[in-house]
Amino acid sequence: MKKKELISLKQAAELTGYNQDYIGQLIRSGKINGQKIYTKVTWVTTAEEILAYKNKVEGITDKIDRAISGKPMVSRFIRLFVPANRRQDNLRN
Repeated sequence: MKKKELISLKQAAELTGYNQDYIGQLIRSGKINGQKIYTKVTWVTTAEEILAYKNKVEGITDKIDRAISGKPMVSRFIRLFVPANRRQDNLRN
């Protein structure tokens, strides 16, 4: 990684909505590239690394969602937990 491309975990968190600690865990577990700078001070990564990971995770979630029922998760939740006589017409059955 080139030094000019590095971003802090705070910046990565703002970019993705993930918690800084979670991003640090992703780096330490090898799921995304990153490095520790100034021994024991802070971890850094690149915007490309964290966004690629987020897109990968969201893509997997979408595939699982479609494979299960082809309907959004909210629809499945409603089907499971809302009695049929209480659902809107488009969610019956």
